[in-house]
Amino acid sequence: MQAILAARLLWREKRIENILIICPKSLLGNWKREIAKWWPDAMTHLREPGPDKQWFLRLATSNVLIKLINYEAVAREKEWLGENLIKHDLVIIDEAQRIKNADSKTAVAVKCLEGKRCWALTGTPLENRIDDLISIMGFVHARAVSGLDPDLPGGSERVRRAVKPYILRRRLGDPEVSIQLPEKIEQDLEVDLTQEQRDEYDHVERERVMQLNAEGDTVTVQHVFALIRALVQICNFDRINGKSAKLDYLLEAFEHIEETGKKALVFSQFVSDDFGLKRVARGLEEASYRVMELHGEVPPRKRDEIISRFNESPAEHALLVNYAVGGVGLNLQAASYVFLFDRWWNPAVEDQAVKRAHRYGQKNPVIVRRFYCKNTIEERILEVLRKKRRLFREVIDEDRPHEAMGLTEEELFKLFDLKVRPRRAGTIPGRPQLRIGNLSPEEFEKLVADLYRAQEYDRVDHMGGSGDGGIDVLAERSTPSGLERIVIQCKHMSSPIGPEIVRSHWGVVTSDSSFTAGVIVASSTFSRDALAFARDKRLELIDRQRLKELLRQYRVADVTD
Repeated sequence: MQAILAARLLWREKRIENILIICPKSLLGNWKREIAKWWPDAMTHLREPGPDKQWFLRLATSNVLIKLINYEAVAREKEWLGENLIKHDLVIIDEAQRIKNADSKTAVAVKCLEGKRCWALTGTPLENRIDDLISIMGFVHARAVSGLDPDLPGGSERVRRAVKPYILRRRLGDPEVSIQLPEKIEQDLEVDLTQEQRDEYDHVERERVMQLNAEGDTVTVQHVFALIRALVQICNFDRINGKSAKLDYLLEAFEHIEETGKKALVFSQFVSDDFGLKRVARGLEEASYRVMELHGEVPPRKRDEIISRFNESPAEHALLVNYAVGGVGLNLQAASYVFLFDRWWNPAVEDQAVKRAHRYGQKNPVIVRRFYCKNTIEERILEVLRKKRRLFREVIDEDRPHEAMGLTEEELFKLFDLKVRPRRAGTIPGRPQLRIGNLSPEEFEKLVADLYRAQEYDRVDHMGGSGDGGIDVLAERSTPSGLERIVIQCKHMSSPIGPEIVRSHWGVVTSDSSFTAGVIVASSTFSRDALAFARDKRLELIDRQRLKELLRQYRVADVTD
């Protein structure tokens, strides 16, 4: 609302003539609804892209005032944008944390767009590290943060001073903010595992920790994350008999919710029918509650209908939401209860989820319950989350910013009884040194699989073998636009990769409509013809140099050759 009205005033004063708005695909409908509400006359001058995205981005005619496009479409034009100067009077990016990684394709593409004015909207300008904030400011006003290094002594303080003049923060309680929201009552709810869950949890943690300690220096941070993930899944549901202490608490709470005619949001990082939202939905439906689901497996065309029905129909008791799809941008004020069935690694993401209900337009007090299981990894993570909340306040709100937000390798390993490997001189903790040339083809494929695990894909399968059908690694994750399925081919050879290999992999990508993109990772380079063939297709070519950068960026390995 604030951005739309500010843009409307600038247009009325003839200080701007055209506006480009970039947002997640899932929020395109939300932006159109808000523009219709706060600037209705602009709707006849609003355009969305057709098949030719490059023509759309160049479009600047008198009958077009607002252009609305999603991040994914902009990212696909990264190379073209880097070669063409595209200007707008005002560029607005929503959920600006999408460009927090300065090296990502999305961030690079967005920063190629030139705006006389650039606005970034986000409730989480700092999610993990101060570098997140620096990257966003690189779009808003690059000169303000040019050359700043938060890792140097006093660097965090210099970053805070540099960005402060450009941040307009609206907080409840500030004199200039007249919005009065109903009360928000929050509680971290301690849950005792069922006996079946406790037996399985203790067994898995004991066995996996023994296994990791036995593997010694080969253990990476990703192995620790995999263990955490497995244990959190057990905290949700017993894998053998489906028992769940959390579901028992939820069912008890829903008795009161139904009696009072209220509604609830239930958030989880998992979708699975074994331990995620689908399993929660089954448990609630068996108790005769009417629930709907909103996650990556729900087609985007159906999501607006689901949101409208939840907000408007008194018959719907709950909306079960995946953090990745419904954690940002949506208006779900029909809910008076928010349950975080399992915890996200980052408190800013959790807070964004809660804000789906506790926002302008909410008429009832909002009850927030964050589940965690006693004497488990969830309880240990809870303390880490509390520290991160304090850090966010220090960097964004207070005068004494902290130097980092992410967990160190030592802190991660200390969540369990694991031995932390000593730091090696000249390397960054958590990254083993390796020579790509010394790897076997199978080892090279496993390295690539580790790289995609480090990029927080929900599922990464190393296919391997001669019968893999041209797919060496398959990576999947839920995104705001749906389920992303990446098919990856690894080419471990010294000669450049030619167009025939790229054509062959493109055939694999197009053979299955569920594949969203293809990647070829090479230990060498790509020929000019290969690069030309991949251009404008759902293909990414990663050569040796780019692979080395990614391995270092995601803390997988330091490549020394």
